[in-house]
Amino acid sequence: MQLQNQDFFFDRAVTYTSRTISRLAKKGAEGNGYELPPVYFVAVLGFQLDKANDAKHYYSAKIADQFDQEILYEKLSYKMLILLNFNKSKTELSTIMDQWMYLMKHLNEIDELPSYLDKRIFSRIFISESVV
Repeated sequence: MQLQNQDFFFDRAVTYTSRTISRLAKKGAEGNGYELPPVYFVAVLGFQLDKANDAKHYYSAKIADQFDQEILYEKLSYKMLILLNFNKSKTELSTIMDQWMYLMKHLNEIDELPSYLDKRIFSRIFISESVV
């Protein structure tokens, strides 16, 4: 989670994923196969990535060919949620992603599970303090 504006945020994201991939690579003869597990970079941001596109609240990126958009490497994904740009009201939440975005943006205002959130998914977030 990154709340303050971060210059060169994408450089930082690439650095973090590169370090992770480097640590996952097996060394020596064991690494000859060099198959890596999938790596996901998930960022929840409290600032705009692109000031010209202030309506976009979700980015999903992979390494792709710039001409035909063919995905070249399926195992590396970048997911970025821009809370500042998410402006749906609770009556407009039509997907689970909308519900997650709304909850993350408004969690400081919500004390118990609201009826507009899917109870199967979100009920564990609002467990009573006496149970814990």
